[in-house]
Parts: sequence; structure tokens; C-alpha cells
Amino acid sequence: MITIEGETILLHRTLTPFWSLNQAFINKNGDIGFPVRAICELYGPTGVGKSTIVYAISGYIASELNGSISLADLEIFDPVFVNTVLDNAGYSGILRVEPGDTDEKILDAQIKSLRSESFVVGILDSLAAISPIAEVKGKAGDAIWGRRAMIAAQHARKVINAFRQKEVPSILFITNHVHQNMGTLAKGTHTAGGKTKEYLATTRIRIYKSKDYDDGSVLLKGKVEKNRFGYSKRQFQLFNLAGWGIHPGLTAVMDCVLAGVAIEDRTIRLGDTKYGYFSKMIEQANDAEMFQPFVEALKEQTNGRLPDRAEDSEED
Repeated sequence: MITIEGETILLHRTLTPFWSLNQAFINKNGDIGFPVRAICELYGPTGVGKSTIVYAISGYIASELNGSISLADLEIFDPVFVNTVLDNAGYSGILRVEPGDTDEKILDAQIKSLRSESFVVGILDSLAAISPIAEVKGKAGDAIWGRRAMIAAQHARKVINAFRQKEVPSILFITNHVHQNMGTLAKGTHTAGGKTKEYLATTRIRIYKSKDYDDGSVLLKGKVEKNRFGYSKRQFQLFNLAGWGIHPGLTAVMDCVLAGVAIEDRTIRLGDTKYGYFSKMIEQANDAEMFQPFVEALKEQTNGRLPDRAEDSEED
């Protein structure tokens, strides 16, 4: 056992209402919950639901820490939908949309907000949409290689510096897109913004669709590709209810199936109770009492592990 001298800043974890998401960040001590005082890059295909996930988790974190949210919006967002997602996450505080006539000024404004103790969550949505001044004012075809990566790296370094100076634990979420590597011999994918932001991100999560439903809802799955605070390669799932956001009750149902305490065999069964088709449960999403047995069943899961641990590996 070592003794750590000097000032030590402890990691903060937020328990979300989502069982498998909490478990996905477990460490060797059995600590679970979403790590705060960090940068989290969340990436996946266009339209998969990255922003919805980020807004939902941000709402829970900001509510627990009693702080505000800073949004660097580099894409066009729907304020009505964002308000719906945050409201359903129980957040009733301030969402500051950072001002600026260039992307650089918007990001600088976000740094200023995140240096304040009152702002505990930052959202950069999305990194791939950064348009450097040289691109905006330049001509079509002008070479601007590396400018977006330079801006992304500078922003990440400033955020880390701001978080080191703060007493209140804070987090920056970066949403990003996945691109195919180019070239006849190239394989795999990459995310926009260069390698530096990947090094500086303390957690990186890949999101993909697991199942689509007729009403437009989606069962999403995530894989923690990097976790500096515990295990990597852990997976989780979240249910994105169309027009609502990440629904805790419907997510709990699918997490119970994942944990093996409920059975999905055409219909959903928990213990001796049958709940009918999952599609019917989606139609009854506003019935909180119906989902409570699934929430309680997950609370009884004390081993803190997902069923499949074959890919567990600790980050250095």
C-alpha cells in the first residue's frame, strides 16, 4: 500500500437510474456510477441518439451536483426536444447556450463558463461540426488540414486545466461521429478531431443501435472503449423512447432481461408476473408503477457485474 502525499482530488461518481450504465464503469473496488471530473467522448453513426444520451445523463449529473449546463452547440438543435429530455431527466436548472459568431468564440465562452463553480456539465455537440475561421472565410478547396484537430486539442487541454482548479466535480461531454478510414488499403474507422482529444478523454463510449421499434423508439447499446477509472470494454444499454428521451422504466425492463432476472420470450415475464409484449409496454411508458418491480429487481442485484466479463481489461 502506497501513501499519497500532497493535495489529492477525488473522483466523483454519479449513480444514474440506468443499471447497466452504472455497472459499465465498475472498478476493482466495486465502485459503480458515471465518472465525473473528466472528459467523456461519446461517438457513433449519424442519428443514432448520441445527443439524446448526453442530454439525459447531463440532466441527472447536473441535478445531483446542483449546477448548470453549458452547451457549445455547433449543430442545429431543437430547443423544445432538448428541454423535454432534460425535464424528463429531472433537471430544472440553467442550460446556457454559449454565444459567439465563430466556433472558436463559442468554445472560448464555454471554457469561461466551465471555470465557474456553478457550471458542472459542459456539452460540445458536435466536435465534427467545428468550422475553423479559415474554413468559414476561406474559399472552397483551401487547404486547412489539421485546424479542427488543433482547436479540439486546445479546447480539451483548457477544460482539463479548468477542472483541476475547481472544487466542484465537473464533466465535459463531446459528441462525435464515426468515419470510415479512406484509401483502398485502409481498414476500420476513426473519429473527427485528431488523436489528442482521444488521449485526453478519460472515458470514450461507442454507441450503436440494437433494435428499432415501430413508433420510432430505439434500444441503444454502448461500449466503453476507454475507461481510465476502471474496466474497459464493458457494455450497457439504454432505451430511447421516441419524443421523450432515455426512459428509465423501459431501460430497467431490458436491463432485467440482460441481468437474467426477467425473461423476454415473445412477452416479458418477471417472476410469476407476465407483462405482455414489450411493444405494449412502450405504449404504457407513462405508467411509472408498472415499471417499479423491474427497478426494485435491479436494486437487488448486489454483485455489481454484467453477465459477460470475457472482454474485461483494466486501463493503465
